[in-house]
Amino acid sequence: MKIISINRLFAFLMASLLMVACSSETTEPDPIPEPPIEEPVEKITPSLHLEVTEDYARSTYPADNDQADLFTESDVVQFELHFEMEEGKEYAEMDDPQLFVTMGEEEKEIALTKEGDHYISAEITDLFKDQMLEVFALRAVAESTDANATEQETTTEAQIEIGKFGTMTLGTFGEYTDDHIYKTVKIGDQIWMAENLKMETATHQGKVYKDEDNNLSEIINYVEEYGHAYHYDNDVVPMMTALEKTDWQIPTADQAREMLVALGGVAEEDGYWASNYPNIANDVLTDDEQYWSFEGVFEGNNSSGLGLKGSGRTDPDLFVVSFKERSVTHLQAIDSSPRALRAEENTIRVLGNAGGFGGIRLIRE
Repeated sequence: MKIISINRLFAFLMASLLMVACSSETTEPDPIPEPPIEEPVEKITPSLHLEVTEDYARSTYPADNDQADLFTESDVVQFELHFEMEEGKEYAEMDDPQLFVTMGEEEKEIALTKEGDHYISAEITDLFKDQMLEVFALRAVAESTDANATEQETTTEAQIEIGKFGTMTLGTFGEYTDDHIYKTVKIGDQIWMAENLKMETATHQGKVYKDEDNNLSEIINYVEEYGHAYHYDNDVVPMMTALEKTDWQIPTADQAREMLVALGGVAEEDGYWASNYPNIANDVLTDDEQYWSFEGVFEGNNSSGLGLKGSGRTDPDLFVVSFKERSVTHLQAIDSSPRALRAEENTIRVLGNAGGFGGIRLIRE
């Protein structure tokens, strides 16, 4: 009886040990799959777009990453720069761009301010002031870091032609001396004085001009605003001889026509030639409120920069007739007959100058 009990106890103990041994074994969990290795997304480095803001240029040629040119007719310039990016494409993050201008051998950085999605410079007046037909190199650059942590650089280069306006001084030529600084303007391929000559001559030495009603209040500073009124035989003819060794001359009728053609004018007939008015008259006449008396027909906007003012017609006694209604500028004679570029309400044309008086605008040969 005892033997059986011992055997049963032993069997029970062995079974218990076997159960403990089995329960101590742990089941290994299924391995967690490794995430797929993603290749970095190749992000596009955007190109830079550089232009002159519309407020400062009549015509521009935008630059991209290839060599390109910009042209502005103003000596006050403002640049705009932005990254070109299309919707739906992945682009790298870009640092703020930098803009440099090279003048001769010197490179200067132009400060840019971010405005929305573009960058804009302040008005630039000191670099390009009074430059006549100068070309400068521009370089814009920005850096980025792509998905592979690789630094990249994008650059755009351009040339900008600055200088519709310039200045000139005649100095001493022949028997004359003129140290006035005159503004000049480029129209087509020509360079004209953009204001009338103020030099005194033997026949015009500080004389006071009067209007036909002897009212001096409006024209007390006539010479400063409108220049002298010169006589063709007494002033223009000897001046043409004195100018022969300079770069400047009294314009010919053909040169005046060429200027008006550059502005869109149309020749009507030889000798008496008119422009496509009133458009050309708008282009060459200075603001009508201050320098012209007519109202309501058109507004002189002086988009050409020539800036003709209503200086009137001067008679032999130096009385100003038709003040603020007409501008008369001397041209060289044709067959001994004086010619003039005459501007009035709605029209500008090359005509005879029977009165013999008028302002002088020189042209550079």
